[in-house]
Amino acid sequence: MAENKKITELDPSIPLDGFAFVAATGVDNFRVSYSDIAEYSSIGVKSGSFTEFLTISGVPVSTGAGGTVGGKEVVGGDSENIDFGGTEPGDVRNINFQQGGENVMVIDGSGDVSIQNDLYVSGGISGDVISGKTGVFTESLTISGNSVLTGVSHDPAFEELEVKYLL
Repeated sequence: MAENKKITELDPSIPLDGFAFVAATGVDNFRVSYSDIAEYSSIGVKSGSFTEFLTISGVPVSTGAGGTVGGKEVVGGDSENIDFGGTEPGDVRNINFQQGGENVMVIDGSGDVSIQNDLYVSGGISGDVISGKTGVFTESLTISGNSVLTGVSHDPAFEELEVKYLL
């Protein structure tokens, strides 16, 4: 006959087919075999299948390729695209990229990108407005609202200055 012991006094063991568990419903107690529990759970397997959602300590956890943050999807896509960020219409929350707990890049709700450190580009950069401390400009350059000559030897204004002041 088994002794009366507290659960904390029992020796730990790895369950096998011969084990039985006590299941309490609040009204009745039942003996359930290990094999019956294993059949309806992920006991004894290296992975589990969650058909609706997974929570750990009451916090929803992202599973699979998709995921939610704050109750809204943030990862999605199809066979040709990977969508990252607010994937639902109207979801314009900032996207923060962090290192050491600090934002190093932020894409804000209007789509503007802010990079707190250096940006190195091995290819070309193009766009309607590009700003920074240094760069190569092939058409025009404005500094503090003032146009600056570029490609000086081909600029008609430079030729006019050369004729007027250098000759």
